[in-house]
Amino acid sequence: MAAWQRFCVLIVLILFAATTVITAKITDLLSSHTSILSSPSMSQQRRLLQPVKSKKRDIRNLFRREAPQCGDPPIEITNLQNGKNHFEFTNESNYNIALTWAGVDNEAIIMLTTFELGMFVGASHLWRSSNHGKTFERISDKINHAYVRSNNGVFKSPVKPNMLLLVAYNEESSQSSSVFYVTTDGGENWSSANAPFELFGTIEFHSGQYNWILARSTPSQGSTLWMSTNFGLGWQSLGDGVEEFKWGTAIRDEEVVYFTQKEDASVTTYNLVKCSQLGKKKEVIAQDVFTFGVEGKFLFASIEVEKGTEDRLMHVSLDSGQTWNEAQIPAISKDRFYSILDMSEGMVFLHVDNPDDTGHGIIFTSDGDGIVFSQSLERHLYPNHDSVTDFYKVESLRGVYLASQINSDSSIRSMITFDRGGVWQTIQKPSGMACPSGSSECTLNIHYQFSQSKGINVPSGPLSAPNAVGIILAHGHVADALQTTPPDVFVTDDGGYTWTKTLDGPHHYAITDHGGLLVAVSAQSDVTDTLKFSYDEGQCWYSYKFIDEPIRFTGLLTEPGSKTSRVSLWGFGVDDRQWRVVVIDFTELLTQQCIEHDYVEWTAHEFNENNGCLLGKKEVYRRLKKSSFCRNGYGYEIKQASSKCTCTKDDYECDYGFFRNTNQEECEENPSLKGKTLEVCIEGEEEDLVTTGYRLIPGDECKDGYEPPRKLTDAKKKCQEVAKAAAPKELSSHPHRGGHTAGIVIGLLLLIVIVIAAAALFVLRKNKYFRHNKKAVYRYSTLNQVDELDNEIDLLSNGANTTISYHDDSDEDMLE
Repeated sequence: MAAWQRFCVLIVLILFAATTVITAKITDLLSSHTSILSSPSMSQQRRLLQPVKSKKRDIRNLFRREAPQCGDPPIEITNLQNGKNHFEFTNESNYNIALTWAGVDNEAIIMLTTFELGMFVGASHLWRSSNHGKTFERISDKINHAYVRSNNGVFKSPVKPNMLLLVAYNEESSQSSSVFYVTTDGGENWSSANAPFELFGTIEFHSGQYNWILARSTPSQGSTLWMSTNFGLGWQSLGDGVEEFKWGTAIRDEEVVYFTQKEDASVTTYNLVKCSQLGKKKEVIAQDVFTFGVEGKFLFASIEVEKGTEDRLMHVSLDSGQTWNEAQIPAISKDRFYSILDMSEGMVFLHVDNPDDTGHGIIFTSDGDGIVFSQSLERHLYPNHDSVTDFYKVESLRGVYLASQINSDSSIRSMITFDRGGVWQTIQKPSGMACPSGSSECTLNIHYQFSQSKGINVPSGPLSAPNAVGIILAHGHVADALQTTPPDVFVTDDGGYTWTKTLDGPHHYAITDHGGLLVAVSAQSDVTDTLKFSYDEGQCWYSYKFIDEPIRFTGLLTEPGSKTSRVSLWGFGVDDRQWRVVVIDFTELLTQQCIEHDYVEWTAHEFNENNGCLLGKKEVYRRLKKSSFCRNGYGYEIKQASSKCTCTKDDYECDYGFFRNTNQEECEENPSLKGKTLEVCIEGEEEDLVTTGYRLIPGDECKDGYEPPRKLTDAKKKCQEVAKAAAPKELSSHPHRGGHTAGIVIGLLLLIVIVIAAAALFVLRKNKYFRHNKKAVYRYSTLNQVDELDNEIDLLSNGANTTISYHDDSDEDMLE
């Protein structure tokens, strides 16, 4: 190496060290630690810090009663102390951390720390625990001390928990590309491969084949879609100019990839391409497509009605794109959008945006074929230019969903359905809780994505788990609408029929031991030393001081599946800023395995008017008694018995052309369709629908009883042809210019350091750039129009008014 080159290297090293020191000081002031979690998302907003408590340990304060009437817990303090392990990551200076459980039985924990600041990137540090977090070993050498990306750099297989993939910058290549580091045994051994592209965005995993993944290159590299069948160690190109991409489902099309691709960069629509036999065969199955979605038996596409208009209509295919049917819902113009909210139960929840940027639309539900849709909920909150919605599928009880509705005064209230959208109603407030002063009537209103997007302290959204029957945790207010003040935590143990206020103020929370143990950490301060827990489904809470010196809390992580009783809390020291992880094993506290006597039979939906019958059947579960002090255990399996019910009107939803008003049972005919023949298009043939306004809810299993007349008759004519299947053709590329995100400029000194270092890096011919991607936002929508113009949604709050309202500025205002 020449002398001038050695000199430049020395300058870079000195400046990098100086930058690290400066940045650490600035970061101290800004409290700008960030984290990546594989557990439910944590609030990123800044909160006021409370004074650090005394470091002196007081064994009497390890446990405190959250509610005086609950009494002392039947536990030995030393038991929980024996189940706690505390590990401090000494000499760990990286700012970003990713932590995940790994291994077949989640016995391993993988922790990765990364550092990126503007154009500077530091070596990542990889740590592994093989004993549930008791100790960690630094294994950075197994990934060659790689520079792993802070954003979209860690991926865990949803199929096999022992398979992880790290994405790093390629230090050796003059071209922008990624290096993939792969483990298939929970991090014990690692392999690597240089990818022929730089990863853009996220990775798509196959739902059944654990080695199959999809990835896309950056726009500057042509937005090429790549496929790997060996978990990132080898790649095959499927096409350029790709916008959206998805695997076919395991039910059908296991070896199929669907993606949208432009023929011409000047047009706004795409071809929908079906790539079969793992890339060996390609065909265009629909043209003029805006977006698409696939799940189960359904393949949906939003297709332009007339070339150049950007007006579009939803189409559905049940045979992998060979034939298409028009969904019987309104066509929409270019300033509106469709959004599929859920397709997981053999039917479709679809949001259709209302005209004029109102911020709300209508939820429609489909029949079993996804063709005939009926109106389910009006004025459903879904901002036009914000990919956030409060729609939530409850995992702990069949048929239950939550959503938010905009009132006529633009305030927002929460709604719940217990029968897959057949009837929506407000959420009953907890018994004994009074309405706020001035409210004539009030309900429970639940915070979720919209509140989080507006900066309200909602660290966790609604939480439920399939194996924790009936339990939902949620942040909310008892009022006539959502409020901007800090929410409290509410819990239900019957799937949403009755609720209890369980914790004051916002909290991070989690469900463990199949619902037998709930844990929470207060989010009213970033600094904490206390974990709260409940073993009776939230009736009583106890506080445990898990660390001597309070830490700046950054994450609560439980093992996947809510099966075990292990909880990990992580953060960093207030003074020394060293990362710390505390793993608590509650099996040392709940020492007894539950036996038959500890359980009781419980009828789901027992509070409805049909004696527990819902969607055609009654389900009885075996559930843990609240008074039992024991653990379900990892291998616990839910015991459930079901019986079919006689059909009633509650087993039916409103048919096409009919709707229910909120809190009403009768279906009313849409005034605009009165006296008109209802026509639906099925497999290219128009049919007349004869109905009294009711149809059986998809998946309903009732028998005999009520059965309103309904039939389809052949109208003897063809449907208007809109979706046109095309013959296989050469798939074109359409490279795009990539966007640039400005580096962080902190003071003149740091700016000078960056400029000088950049010059040195240029001399050394380091052809590399680093991005800061936008914070990932979870989308329910698989069919969402992306508009270039963003409209503003503000919280209208002045004086004593704390109600969340929807406010929409005009496009003209935004352009000023």
